[in-house]
Amino acid sequence: MSERDEETSGMKTDNRGLSPQIGFVLLFGMVIIGVLLLAATGWVLLDSLESESQAEMTRATVEMTNHGIATTASTGQMQTIPWEDAHYQDDGEVYIIWYDDSPEGSSEIVHINPLGAIEYESADRTIAYQSGASWEQYDDGTQVTSAPDVGYEDGVLELYFVKLDQESVSGSEAVVELDQSSDLSERISDATDEAAQNGYNNLTIVVDSKYHDGWYSHLNSSFQENENTTVTPRATDAPVIDGTENTVQVTIENATETEPPEFIVAEDQVLPYTDEHGDAHRFVADTHGDLKINADIENVGDERQTQDVTVSIDNPDIEEAKTLTLAGGEEESINITVPESELDELDFGENYNYTISTEDHEVENSSFYYAKTDSSYLNVSRPQVNGNEADSETDPTTIGSGQENVSIGADVGNIGAENITGSDVSLSLKSLDEDIISAYGEDPYNISDNENPIVNRSYGENGTVVWNTSRTELLETEHEFTITAEETGENVTGYFNVTHAIESGDTEVFTPANSSVNVSVIGTELGYTPRLVCIEPGFFGCNEDGYQVDWIPSFTNIYTQPVDENGDPLDDPERQAGMDWADENLNQWDERLETFDYDFTTDGDNRTSLMVQTTSYLDCDEWQVAGEENRGGTTYQHRSCPTDEEQNELVDLTADTQTEETNVRVLSEEQNTMPELDPGNDVQIPANELLERDGVDIDVTENPDGSADLDLSENEFVFVFEATHHPEQYNYNPELDDPGLSADEYWQEAHDRDGDPNFNDVLVHVDIEPGGDGINPGDTVLFPEVNDGEVPDLGAGNGGEGGASGYDSDDIEIGSDEIIIG
Repeated sequence: MSERDEETSGMKTDNRGLSPQIGFVLLFGMVIIGVLLLAATGWVLLDSLESESQAEMTRATVEMTNHGIATTASTGQMQTIPWEDAHYQDDGEVYIIWYDDSPEGSSEIVHINPLGAIEYESADRTIAYQSGASWEQYDDGTQVTSAPDVGYEDGVLELYFVKLDQESVSGSEAVVELDQSSDLSERISDATDEAAQNGYNNLTIVVDSKYHDGWYSHLNSSFQENENTTVTPRATDAPVIDGTENTVQVTIENATETEPPEFIVAEDQVLPYTDEHGDAHRFVADTHGDLKINADIENVGDERQTQDVTVSIDNPDIEEAKTLTLAGGEEESINITVPESELDELDFGENYNYTISTEDHEVENSSFYYAKTDSSYLNVSRPQVNGNEADSETDPTTIGSGQENVSIGADVGNIGAENITGSDVSLSLKSLDEDIISAYGEDPYNISDNENPIVNRSYGENGTVVWNTSRTELLETEHEFTITAEETGENVTGYFNVTHAIESGDTEVFTPANSSVNVSVIGTELGYTPRLVCIEPGFFGCNEDGYQVDWIPSFTNIYTQPVDENGDPLDDPERQAGMDWADENLNQWDERLETFDYDFTTDGDNRTSLMVQTTSYLDCDEWQVAGEENRGGTTYQHRSCPTDEEQNELVDLTADTQTEETNVRVLSEEQNTMPELDPGNDVQIPANELLERDGVDIDVTENPDGSADLDLSENEFVFVFEATHHPEQYNYNPELDDPGLSADEYWQEAHDRDGDPNFNDVLVHVDIEPGGDGINPGDTVLFPEVNDGEVPDLGAGNGGEGGASGYDSDDIEIGSDEIIIG
C-alpha cells in the first residue's frame, strides 16, 4: 500500500455566512469536496483490452470507471470498476488557499496530494481518469473529454476534487470504496470556516498535474466570465509550491464576502441567582456575595473577534469587564462578576441601573435592587426639619419668622428584600439647654406617652415619617431629636433651633404684638471743625484767641407703622406721642451726655414697624455760647443753636417702611459692625465712649481697620445715622461719583473710606421685650404623619401642616432703617 499524504471523505461541509460578492456561493458544503477511493479487495486488473476500436472502448471504460467512483462517492457503497489495461499513477496535487492580502504565509491551506489518476495507454494517446474527469493526452497537448466539477455552474463556485489511492490490484476488475478514516473533508470545511472567521475572502487554487493543459483549458473556460478571476498556465511562480510547466493557478479576488464582527447584547439580562430574589432582580448582600450579572452576547458578523464585555453601574460609577472571543454567528451566555468589595459604594434599598456594552452595542437601563437582607429591614436616614437636612449639630436648622409650622421627620425605608407591615417608628425630642433640661427633663413634650405611628413598606420603598406641630408650641431653644425604627433599632439624630424673637435684615426691626419697647437717643455728635477766632476782644485788639465750635442742630423722632406678616404696611407711619424731646434740638453741647428716652408697648393686634427719623441743619439764625473749655492751654468756645433757630436742612431722613434710606442702619446681635468710631473732630466724643458709658453699657471691640463690633444681645438694637453727608442731599467732602447709590452701596462706602460717611453722628439704642404668654411644653401636640414612597424608586414624603398656635408670633425683624414689631 502506498503512503498517503492527504485523504478525503465524501462528507459535506456547511459554511455559515458566506454571502455572494459576485453572484456565487461557495458550495464546499453542497457538493462532495473530495473522495478517497480504495480497492478494499484490491484493484483487479483486466487481462487486456480488445485491440479493435481501442480508443472508443477505452473511453467507455473510463466512463464506467467515472460512474462507479461517483456512485461510491454519493452513496458510500462499494462499486466495481473495470481494470483491464489500467494502471494507477500518483500524479497531481492540489492546493486550496484562503487568504487576505497574500497567499504566502496563509494559515488556511488544504493540500491534496496525490490527486491520483487511472491511465489507459492507446496507440497515439493516453486516456486517463483524474478527479472526476477524463483526459486524452497527445504528444502536442491534452484534450478534455469529460470536464471535472471545478468552476462556476449557474453562478455557483463548485470545487469537486476526487482523490484516488491504490492498493494491490490484479485481474480485470477492481473494487472502490470510501476511505472512512479520511479527514480531508473536515479540514476543507475547517479551513473554509476559519477563513471566514479571519476575514479571508480571496481564494487561490493551485493544480499541478501532467494533464495541466487540460486543466488550464477547463479552468480558463469555466472562470472566464468572472472578472475577479485570473487563470495562469505554467505558473512557475505559484505560491506554496515549486511551480513548474505542469502548474496551473486560479486566483479569485473576493470569492466570498464576510460581514465584519459585531457583538450585540441580548435583551434578557438577569441575575444568575436561582432563588426568588435573584429571579426578581433583587440582589441580597448578605446571601449572594459577589454581584453577578448574566448576558447573552452574540457575534452577528461572520468574522471572529475578541472584545471586552463591560458592566457599568450608574451612580456611583462601578465598572467590570470580561474578555470574550466569539466566532461569526456564535452566541454565548457570560457571567460578569462585580466583587463584593466594590459594593461598599452602593446603598441598601436603592434601585441601580446598569449598562452592558460591547465595542459595538450596549443595552441600557437594566436594573437591580440592592437589598441588605433576604427579609424585610426598616432603615432610618436623612433627619429633616421642614424638609431641610438637619443632621448638623454645629449648624442646626433654624425655625424663625415666617415658619409657623414645624415638621420634624426622617426618611424611613425598607432596605430588605421582602415587604414589611405593622412596624412602629418612634420620636424623641429634647432641648440641649441644661437649664431647660433641669426644668422640664429629657422629654419636655411628653412624647414618650404618645402612640407611635405604624409603617408599612414594600421592599425598596422609602418615604418620610414626620411629626407636625406649631412653632409657637415649642421651647425657644436648640433641640435634638431622634427617630427610631423599633423593629431594627436603626435611628438618626437631627438638630434644629427655635427662635421667637429674631430674624435680621438691614434697615428695620419687626417686633411682636404686646411687646415692651425702650428707645434711647444716646448720642448726637454733629459739629463743625473748630475755627480760630477772638474769644475776648480788648481795647487795643484781642485779649484772647481761641477756637469756636458750632454744634449742628439735629432733631430725632420715633415713628411706628402697622405691617403685615411680610413687613408690608397696613397703614401710614405715625409719630409716637408723649415724647417731650420730640421737637427739640438734641445736639446741645451742654447736654451731650444726656439720654433721651421713650417707652411704649406695641399694639396687641398687629406687628409694628419701629423707625427713627432724624433731621440735621446747616445753619442757625442765632448761635448762643453754651460754654467754654480749656484743652492744653487752648480755649474752645462751644455754640449751640436754640430750638426754632435752625436754618437750611442738611440731611432729612424719612420714616416709612416702604422708603429705603441710605443714611441709617440697624445693628443687631448678628449684624453688629460699625464702620468707624473716630469722631469728625477732636472735641467730639468717640462713639465707643457713648456706647460704653454707664447706663448704656454696650461693650465695643475696635477692629484693626477702624471699624468696631458691638456686643448686642438678643432683642437689642442700635440705629446708627450719617447726618452730615448724604449722596444726594449733601454730597460734599467727600463728593461721591454716583449720587444714586443704594443703601447697601452707601454702607459699603462707609466701610471703605475714612471720615464721612461714618454713621456715628446719631446713635439710638433700642431694647425690646417680646410679648406673649409663654408655653407649657407638656401641652405640646405633635401629629405623626406617615408618607408613602415609590417602589422601588426612592422618594421623600411631604411634610404636613402643624397644629394650632399657642399664641401670636413674637418675632423681631430688622431692616436698615426700621424695627418692625409683631
